[in-house]
Amino acid sequence: MNRPMYESKEDLTHETKMKSFLEGKWNCTLQKLPLKYQLDWLAMRDKDPYAFIEFKHREKLSFNAYPRYMISLDKWMKAKQLCREVGIPFIMVITFTEGTYYGVFTNNMVDVTYGFGGRYDRGDAQDVEPMVYLPLKIFQKIEGI
Repeated sequence: MNRPMYESKEDLTHETKMKSFLEGKWNCTLQKLPLKYQLDWLAMRDKDPYAFIEFKHREKLSFNAYPRYMISLDKWMKAKQLCREVGIPFIMVITFTEGTYYGVFTNNMVDVTYGFGGRYDRGDAQDVEPMVYLPLKIFQKIEGI
């Protein structure tokens, strides 16, 4: 069964702007990943992989609304698998109401919790699944946006 793509033109615009900003800020090139990788980019410095990156634009959500940010367990496991294989971290970048923040996760990250949740507003049963809750206390604000 094929799932619908929920990525809008507006989402792609936010992603393109963030890509350009991060490339300048972090002195890297962000390579767009094929869908099968489940993450947005592979950051490269020169010819070396630097980090896998996932970007979420949640400008209507306050950074302080919850102590943790949830992503699907499937995406988390894929990120960990890729990072373990390549030997680089996973960086989660999220735009909140107050600005854009990033968290760096390595394979020895232990302060995550697990549960079940997701989106109920689209009527898609596959939007509700096992989740990983990332601690926002380790996220840092990216200045200059």
